[in-house]
Amino acid sequence: MEDKEREEALRLHELILQGIQNMKDSAVKLFPYFEAFTEKVLSETVTDLKVIERELENMMDLDFDDDILLLYKKILKKIYPRAPEIVEFFVEQYYEMNRTEDDVDFELEGSTVNFIHKSIQEKIDEFFADVDID
Repeated sequence: MEDKEREEALRLHELILQGIQNMKDSAVKLFPYFEAFTEKVLSETVTDLKVIERELENMMDLDFDDDILLLYKKILKKIYPRAPEIVEFFVEQYYEMNRTEDDVDFELEGSTVNFIHKSIQEKIDEFFADVDID
């Protein structure tokens, strides 16, 4: 690798690391806001599903943070009885964004297809396994 290419690769690596740190910093800064919002949803002070969906979309970008992820799960568990389609969407999005090598790949007519062998209900049950909202 030429010196210029090496310098460019190192510069890009630094930018990626800075981006990751910025996301982590954002999660820390936004946690109090999301925590307060979650409490409002759990206490049914906020019940408008459009408002809840918007905040869930914002939280989804930070679901790598365990504290944010727990809040995300609590909100979804709370609204599940009255909005299962919203919960299914966000749980499915979570699984899509967090695929691992453990997901099954198989050949279908010459192309590789990623496939998770779980129903949406199995995913939801697994997603809520560690969440208590009482």
